[in-house]
Amino acid sequence: MSEVRFDNATIWAGTPPQPLRGWLQLRSGVVAAVGAGEPPPCTDIRDLAGQHILPGFVDAHSHLTVSAWMPRTIDASGWISSKDVVLEIAKEVAVRPDATWLLAMGADLDIFRSRCPRPDDLDQAAGGRPVVIADFSLHRSLLSGAALRALADAGFGGSADIDRRFGRPTGMVWESAHAAALQLALGSLAQSIGEHGRQELLDREAERHLACGITACHDPCVPPSLAGELEALRTRSPLRLSWSMVAEGGILNPAAQSELCSSCGEGPASAKLFMDGAHRCALCLSPGHVLHMMGRAAAAAFRGDMRPVASLTAYKSVYRDGTFHLPYQRMETADLTKRLELLATNGVRPKIHAVGNNAAVCTADALNEVGTINATLEHLTFLSDRDVGRVARASAVASMQPGFINRFGGDILSRGMTPRLRAYPIASLRRAGVAVALSSDNPCGPLCPLGNIRMAVTRQLADGRVVDAREAISLAEAIEAYTSTGHRAIHGHAGQGIATGAVADLTIISGDPLAAETHVVETWIAGRQVWKAAGC
Repeated sequence: MSEVRFDNATIWAGTPPQPLRGWLQLRSGVVAAVGAGEPPPCTDIRDLAGQHILPGFVDAHSHLTVSAWMPRTIDASGWISSKDVVLEIAKEVAVRPDATWLLAMGADLDIFRSRCPRPDDLDQAAGGRPVVIADFSLHRSLLSGAALRALADAGFGGSADIDRRFGRPTGMVWESAHAAALQLALGSLAQSIGEHGRQELLDREAERHLACGITACHDPCVPPSLAGELEALRTRSPLRLSWSMVAEGGILNPAAQSELCSSCGEGPASAKLFMDGAHRCALCLSPGHVLHMMGRAAAAAFRGDMRPVASLTAYKSVYRDGTFHLPYQRMETADLTKRLELLATNGVRPKIHAVGNNAAVCTADALNEVGTINATLEHLTFLSDRDVGRVARASAVASMQPGFINRFGGDILSRGMTPRLRAYPIASLRRAGVAVALSSDNPCGPLCPLGNIRMAVTRQLADGRVVDAREAISLAEAIEAYTSTGHRAIHGHAGQGIATGAVADLTIISGDPLAAETHVVETWIAGRQVWKAAGC
């Protein structure tokens, strides 16, 4: 019987977790006791000198099978011009002359706008090899001519997700076409590095999650060909792994009935559906809100800042039923209803991507119509007060990513999205009775749970501006959302946190969770230390 006692620690115990200065005893993989008085005897006693013990972080939305590839792709996160793109692609060709596809990830394609390199430019730089430059969002990419031709050969030549100008592809592709191109590039890369190389990448990425204090991770987009590799990873890594199924042909496409899996790792059978995209999301705005945004954009342009104008005109809108819609909903409510009925028949739990408010309320309506109460809604980035109520009636878990506030918060403020809409409405949903989990959307968003928790509490940008202070939550609420409610977003029921008899999944951090210098010191799963910081 293994036993260990941590003394002189601040323990975030209970639900919601509250800090208690005292001791914590583990026995045989579970929490045996926690208290502030005289501790029970124990042979293995560790003085934490004031460090904090939190329940193990549960990331209910981390694309582990995508982020694992990042070390073997071209890092495009620093590219700011077409010249950068062409230069770096040419460099990669020189380093890897035998590469059949070139894949760059992490680009911010908004930086280029109309100055994106043309498919012919990429063909020339790559010596005719297919090139995929994936946006950090994983919802669009820029393709070379060779990659566009390969996409056409795969049956996507006439797709509406391929941008065209004067009838010719610009190189920019979205959603399903992007997912298919990414799958082709990753398939080529997987073949080149072999099974052992893929295992090494997955092992390294699982270790990165453990180093962040994450004890459980849910990958929301896993095609059938990767499910077996994740099952194998579970035998090699202590990280608690689960996933949702998507189509083999692209991670943004729903799995066919034959692709649904009875086992999704540690979680229940699960499948991912997309109601809208990321940049192209399904928003519904009142005329007054649109006029307000236009006024903000005009004022910024008068000051010489054209970015709000560019953002306002980047995507099309239609006026319908007294409101303006961004018509980027990928499924109508009736289509979603049919999919939900199929999943219910097969005992599969749905996880549904809905960024815009129109996508969110249509999803909630479909869940209510089918009677599905065990589901997770992803993102819910913009909601009105009325939208919050409609989402709450669906009785689903909300999985939200406060880490995006740092990237998008400035644009949200400059465009005037708030206060008419609520941005990342974590507090509003909680007040409406929705169980809210916090997650990362790694690699699209930052993986670090501590940083994401701080952002959920402060919502403060580097320049001091606060993004929709109405939606800030307390530290205890944020920790609960990243632990026990994160478990609920995967399994449909809340985790136990730190309580007598609970499984001892723990994260030990160096100090106050809100302090910028605080870091993860140790990660424990089932009462066993599985990661420790160097020098500790």
